[in-house]
Parts: sequence; structure tokens; C-alpha cells
Amino acid sequence: METLLFMLPFMVTVGVAFVAMFLWAIRAGQYDDLEGEKHRIFFEPDASKAQGDPAVEAHACRRPPPGQKGTPP
Repeated sequence: METLLFMLPFMVTVGVAFVAMFLWAIRAGQYDDLEGEKHRIFFEPDASKAQGDPAVEAHACRRPPPGQKGTPP
């Protein structure tokens, strides 16, 4: 019985925390564009943007030319 008296308020607190995080995520726009993210991986970044940004260059999909083995430099 003592465990129940400890666990009940603890679980109510955890439940309220999860509901608060869910409401924060909704207000922050986390669920606004569910369709766009799954299609975004099919598009390569713009070449003009990739020229100066090393982070974009590092994530750009580059394959070696046919007949050449290994990864590009």
C-alpha cells in the first residue's frame, strides 16, 4: 500500500509532463508538414548553395565516375 501512495502521484506527474511536451510540440509546429519531410530526401541541394557551404557539400550525394573505384576526394 505504501508503494501505491508513492507511485500514483509519481505517475500522474509523469503523465502531465508528457502531455505538456506534446502540447509544446504542437504549438512549436513539429506536426505541421508531415508530407514534406518524407519527400525532401529525393531532392539534391541547389548547386549554387553548395559552392560556398561546406556543410551542404559534405551531405551532397556524390558518386565516383563510371570505371573509378573508391570514394571521391
